[in-house]
This record gives sequence, structure tokens and C-alpha cells, in this order.
Amino acid sequence: MEALARVYSAISDFYAQHHCDTLWVAYSGGLDSTVLLDALVQLRPTHRSIKAIHIHHGLQAHADEWVEHCQRQCQCLGVELVVVRVALKGDSNIEARARNARYQAFAQQLGPHDGICTAHHQRDQAETFCLNLLRGAGVNGLAAMPPQRRLNNTHPAWLYRPLLGLTRADLQAYAACHQLSWVEDVMNRDMRFQRSVVRHKLLPLMAEIWPQAETKIAESAAHLAEARDLLAQLAQLDLSQISHNAQRIDWRALQALSWSRQKLVLRHWLHHYHGISLDQACLNWLKTQCFTAAPDRQPIRRLGHGQLRRYRQFLYFLHNEPANYRIRLAGHDELSRYGLQAQLSEGEGLALAWFEAGHQVYLRNISAAERTCAGLKNWFAQQAIPPWQRTFWPVIEVDGELALIVGYRVMKNFAAKEGEVALKVSAFIEAQHLLG
Repeated sequence: MEALARVYSAISDFYAQHHCDTLWVAYSGGLDSTVLLDALVQLRPTHRSIKAIHIHHGLQAHADEWVEHCQRQCQCLGVELVVVRVALKGDSNIEARARNARYQAFAQQLGPHDGICTAHHQRDQAETFCLNLLRGAGVNGLAAMPPQRRLNNTHPAWLYRPLLGLTRADLQAYAACHQLSWVEDVMNRDMRFQRSVVRHKLLPLMAEIWPQAETKIAESAAHLAEARDLLAQLAQLDLSQISHNAQRIDWRALQALSWSRQKLVLRHWLHHYHGISLDQACLNWLKTQCFTAAPDRQPIRRLGHGQLRRYRQFLYFLHNEPANYRIRLAGHDELSRYGLQAQLSEGEGLALAWFEAGHQVYLRNISAAERTCAGLKNWFAQQAIPPWQRTFWPVIEVDGELALIVGYRVMKNFAAKEGEVALKVSAFIEAQHLLG
């Protein structure tokens, strides 16, 4: 009965602390998620909406049967079940690809004010700690799984793990008491997967010597989570003193800090804005090659879905390679949508009349011939515009002719006359989607 009380207490605490429009349950049909779904339904407060989501990976011969099982169970509980089928290509790193596919499916289904619960428990936490330890992880990795976090960097929904403090035995006792039915995934015992080796060989061996091994490992992960949070506060404090935004950071200002704190700030900056984790190899490159390169050099390194580039005192993170663009503008008010700052004026700037009906106005990147415009090269240098942005610098074209180079010059034939309403497009707000 103590095990049941612990499950009920965990779920009651969860409901008391968290509220969302719709609560989703990641429901595989296995023991853990079956207990989670049942307990959430049994203790559901009035007017709280619950849905279950089952991800069909197609990796098992019995996958279709599992869907039918989940449908029956949800029908008995009065819970709507959403089944999402995903296709995994290739044979390598199946675990990681399946996990990524699950979370992508979650993001597609959840609303911005929804939440999703997964059934991770204490043993899962111990497994994650051990796996990260053997991969040489630092504090963040050894802190393992947090009880809650944002679904991802771009989705505002929350992911919750209400069972993280419970043992596998607690869940088994709950399932036995309520006579629950679940499916067994044979892949959980497939020794080709590192997690299976940790689960069925390493942890049982440790438990023979230290009976409370899983509990103690989870406690260590909790201590490290506190250390991680304190380091994040220090990183944010340091970052606030350094010129930066989502695209760039002043690496020269970083040099006033110790290398340990530099690493902390760089990791925090990239993870906060882009969800990117810096590995040791990349940190070594930053210290020994990027930051020590001659002033006229422009070091570059691939990182995740983008690249790190240095220009003058700034280190940039670019999501994508810059690409040619040509966008038809219906009116001048659309300029802000593409990162441009425009102000109405009188007699100074691009004549506003060019945006009236009968003229074709385009926002596009500058051509090679247009970049030879007298004085433009010096202006780029004076404004500290990085070379990769110069190639794709925005210009405005009217009726097939160059009318304005943003921030630099309005071509004579398109300039407003004295007293005429004009548009000054004189300042450029960094537009990652245009310039990379």
C-alpha cells in the first residue's frame, strides 16, 4: 500500500503545481506509461482535459497490435487517443532517431498552452546518468532529466515527468493492485542498445553490491541539477555584461573572464538562443584556433544545424548558409516583416509614390555588379558588416531598376523631391532569415 500512496502523492502534487489547457500523456502501452495514464485519470480534477498520444514507429512486428491495445485501454478510461505514425530511415542510431521522431510528433500535436507527461522514473534517471557519465558528460549531462522543461526551444508547451522520484517497484505494485494490462517491448532487452546494457547488466550488478544504487544515483543527479542551475545563473550574469544578441557575441570581451567562465558563457549563449550544445572538441577549436587567429582571418566551423563564424570582435552563429532572395512587396509596411527599419520623412529618402499601384517593387539581395558601387566597400567596412552579409545585402528594386541600397544610398532617379513624402530605409535590423 505504501507504493500506491507514493504514486498517488506524486500525481496529486503534479496536479496541484501544474495547469495547462490540455494534458497529454505519452502512451506507449508499456507498464510505465500505463500506470501514468491510469493514475492521472483516476486523480484527475474536475474539468481537466486529458489526451493520450501513441507514436507508431513501425519497428516491431507487433506494432499494429500495440495500437489496438492502446485504443482499447483508452476507450475504457474515456480518454481520446491520437496515434501518430512516423517513418525511421536507415539502421544506425535507431534509439536517437526514434526519440527525435517522438518529440517532433509531440510538438506537432500540442498547443502552445498544453503540457505532456512522460513516464520516466527513478531507474530511467539512473540509466541516463550512467550513459552520460560513460560519454564523458559534464554537469549538465550528469544532472540527467529534469522534472519539467519546455518541449523544445521553439515550442512553448511544457514536458513533465511526474513519476521521476518513484521506483520501478512502485509502478509494478500500482499495476498489480489495479490489475492493469500492458504490452512488453522486446527491444528493451536488445543488447545492441547501450541503455539495455546499462539496464539489464550494469545496474543489476551495482545493486548486488549497493542495494540502493539507483536511488543514490538519482540523488547525485539531483545534486548536480542544483549545481547546473547555479552555474546557469552565473553564466547569465556574465553574459549580461557582454555585448550579444541571438546571432552574435563579443568574443574579445569574453577574454576578461577565465577560460572556465568563458566556456560557461558560450555554452549558455548557444543553448539559450539556439538549443545547441557545445562539445569539448568545439570548445578546443574556439580557444586554440578561433580566438587566436590573426585579426584579418575569419575562422569558421560547422556546429549542429548551423555554423560558428568569427569577424572582428564578434563570434556569430548562423543557422543557414545565406541564399539568394527576391520578394515582391505589396506595400512599404511589409519591410519590417523582413527585418528592415523604415521611417516616413519629407523630401529625404525613397519617394513613397513608388509603392503605389502600377509599380513593381521587390526586396532582393544585392548583385555582384551592384556591389562595385563607388564607396560601398568602404561603407561595409565602416559599418562592420561581415563579408557573408555583404554578398546578400538587401536592396530595393523598382520596375526592374536598382532604387535603394539599404542603409547606404537611394539612387538618383528614385529619390524624393523637396516636399515629397519619402521613406528612409536607413537602418538595418539583423535579419537572420535574409542574411544568414
